[in-house]
This record gives sequence, structure tokens and C-alpha cells, in this order.
Amino acid sequence: MRYYFWDFFGDAADATARHFERHLAARLGELGIEHDAVGVRSEGEGHAAAFCRVPQASFLAVERSFRPKRALGADEVDAR
Repeated sequence: MRYYFWDFFGDAADATARHFERHLAARLGELGIEHDAVGVRSEGEGHAAAFCRVPQASFLAVERSFRPKRALGADEVDAR
């Protein structure tokens, strides 16, 4: 499993990330890309990141379709 993130910064970070999250979830479904989680996380004030968690079979599809800003292994994220 891998987490992909799209980071947003500033006063509107949370609202922007939540808006992106809705579109991300819808588009993953439309494209039939396997995933088991979509959500928003924050690493501090003024930051929010929309994310999705996908199995290895979906790595390439997510990378090509959505061009995420960063990726972390599930073990790295789950340990936080």
C-alpha cells in the first residue's frame, strides 16, 4: 500500500484540500482505480493535504492520472 498526497497551504488550505478530496474520490471511482481510503490530513496550521491510499496494482494509474505531489509507504504514514 502507498499513500499519495496533494498538499495545500495558507488560510484556505483545509477547504481546498476537502474540495480536492471530493473530486479525487469521484474520479478514482469513475476510472475504476482500486483504493481503500481517501481523506484529508494536516501537519500543522496553514497546511492540509488530500490523500488516497492504494494497493501496488494502482500505483501507476494514480501517478499518471493525478500527478501527486508526494508519496509515502503505508508503514511510514501509519506509524505517525
